[in-house]
Amino acid sequence: MVEEYVRLPDAWHGKPPIDLPVWFREELAQFPGEAIPPRGEVVVGFSSTAAVAVGLLVPFTEQVVEMKRLFVRLESRRTGIGRLLVGRLVDLARAFGYEKLVLDVMTERHDAVRLYTSLGFVPTEPYRTYEALSVELTSLAMEL
Repeated sequence: MVEEYVRLPDAWHGKPPIDLPVWFREELAQFPGEAIPPRGEVVVGFSSTAAVAVGLLVPFTEQVVEMKRLFVRLESRRTGIGRLLVGRLVDLARAFGYEKLVLDVMTERHDAVRLYTSLGFVPTEPYRTYEALSVELTSLAMEL
């Protein structure tokens, strides 16, 4: 599902490239990377028959964790599973002892931005830069 996420057409303003950028290929090859307990996690949401959502917690600093690659399959959007998934990731970030949860999202993904802000995330200064990414990002944070 993470590869399905990074190949979404809207991430590339049209058709995804056949060859993903090096940093995406490395991330996929090393999956789940740092998203493993006791400081990170991969959370998968299921419908009655299949995995339909995924989100990762990845340590950023000792006090800050990043929520990454939150993805809900198209057929399961607007069912509440995204809200549940974010809630679970927030709960885990608190349980792991982090003080702050950060994320960035493509600004044009208005539904995602609305979801995060409705759950208590607030705009923050960008905390990461991405080379060769030509989209505007909204950075959000939540004090835990």
